[in-house]
Amino acid sequence: KEEEKMNLGSINTGLLRFCMQLDDGPSLTSQGSLPERNPEDYEWLRKVLESLKSDYEKMKCCVSSFSAPDASAQDILAALEELRYLVEDLDNANDYAKMGMGELVPLLSYGEGKDVDQTEAADVRSAAHWVISTSAQNNPSSQRLIVEQGVAAIEVERMDKETDERVLAKCVGAVSAIVRDNPPYLLDLSSSPVLDRLFAFVEQSRNTALLTRSVILLRYIAEGLSSPSAPSASSGSSGQEEKRAEGSEKYEGYEGFVERAKRGGLVGSLVGRYAEPLLQEGDLGSVLSLREQILYLLLHFSTDPKVLPLISSSPSFSALPVILRRLTSDPDPDPFVTEVQLLSDLLARADPPSAAPIH
Repeated sequence: KEEEKMNLGSINTGLLRFCMQLDDGPSLTSQGSLPERNPEDYEWLRKVLESLKSDYEKMKCCVSSFSAPDASAQDILAALEELRYLVEDLDNANDYAKMGMGELVPLLSYGEGKDVDQTEAADVRSAAHWVISTSAQNNPSSQRLIVEQGVAAIEVERMDKETDERVLAKCVGAVSAIVRDNPPYLLDLSSSPVLDRLFAFVEQSRNTALLTRSVILLRYIAEGLSSPSAPSASSGSSGQEEKRAEGSEKYEGYEGFVERAKRGGLVGSLVGRYAEPLLQEGDLGSVLSLREQILYLLLHFSTDPKVLPLISSSPSFSALPVILRRLTSDPDPDPFVTEVQLLSDLLARADPPSAAPIH
């Protein structure tokens, strides 16, 4: 049909031309009737208006496109990109979550074990994670539905199964968006085996995006579990009560999280990963966001008397005063104001004398 061939550009151009061609002329009150127009113009306008779709209809079209059996990777990517743009609006995100994400979930493992272009397949998986992340971002209603539908649990599983670090970064970002300010779901993660995977990312990954998002997720977990409003083991997320009743899950809370962090060597890894780029010659502005996120997490841990000695006894801790001097003596210190404050606070807590000579 002719209407189906119309694209947004032609519609906008046509509407502009239609409006500009209208002649103000005498007022309708004196004229008593509408100005004469070519009937074909009104028919064109009618077709345009009928072809316009609501955002809800557009989202349904995106789902139909990426779930079609014969959809190519490029078709899927185009549909996911449009869907992600649509769910940036909170109302659309809620509508999409209510619609259900069942068709999206298979894309989280798209192309694995198949004879397809693995670069394109990884792009599809990344885009699918990004849609979920965008839907959940600062949106409690969408977060709740994502958890209730089991999509959050699948995202956590993907953190353990995904092998492409670029995709993993998007996956961890999605879990962070689901977890942030979502207290009940924090309990599910506090005893999850996936924490050990996050600790390994911090220790081993050379992918800056994955490393940064792993630290941010750990920070959200630590801050959420230690807050006064942190949930108790009797207030976990939907669907977990039966597991607790059967004794198949042990919810450790913040104390358990700290113990696992200590056993996993997380604190030492954080100090080392913070110091590593700054002990090398080069641009001080590199990985600045990562460095700040590491310091935020270390500062949080430094409030725990059991963890504080682990910070000051870390092999890389002795380099921190040197790093602070380098940051404060930089010719352009403005970008490092937040980092300098965080690092100064950490040194003051962990080893007060080391911070004293810094000017």
